[in-house]
Amino acid sequence: MTVRSLLLVAGMLVPLPTATAAAATATAPALSAAKPRAAVAAPEVSDAWIAEAPPGARHNAAYLILRNGSRADTLLAVESPVAEVAELHAMQIAGGLLRMRRETSLALPPGARVQLAPGGRHIMLINMKRSLPLGEKVPLRLRFRRAGVISVEAEVRPLPVDVGDDHAAHHHGH
Repeated sequence: MTVRSLLLVAGMLVPLPTATAAAATATAPALSAAKPRAAVAAPEVSDAWIAEAPPGARHNAAYLILRNGSRADTLLAVESPVAEVAELHAMQIAGGLLRMRRETSLALPPGARVQLAPGGRHIMLINMKRSLPLGEKVPLRLRFRRAGVISVEAEVRPLPVDVGDDHAAHHHGH
């Protein structure tokens, strides 16, 4: 039976990678080489979503997939009208504890694919202005060094959780 752990982050449950080996690699960039697409220079954003949060949660997380085109670029900032601040964060294991750390940018080599996903790199939405109902489409603006601003809508979805019979909830101050 698969056992998944949960991380309690400011009132939000975030599933951790399934196996401890996966958790140990959560800090490694989720980059994979892909063949550059002909004549596509700008990054593409797909599968953008925001985790459903408990009522009154002050923070939340957004996830998506970035596929870069034929030239290097860098994600510099993210913003959304539903939060006071949006930051790029990564999970890392330090001293046996899973911690979140802010990243100031995300380099995208030519042809790279980067997945922002629960338990790994994500967009932290800080000081939510309101609760988000399931199914709502939330605007996200991603600012890239070369491509400029790319706007997407992230759908609010239930957080996928497969905890089996045993699970551990971890508290994490931010």
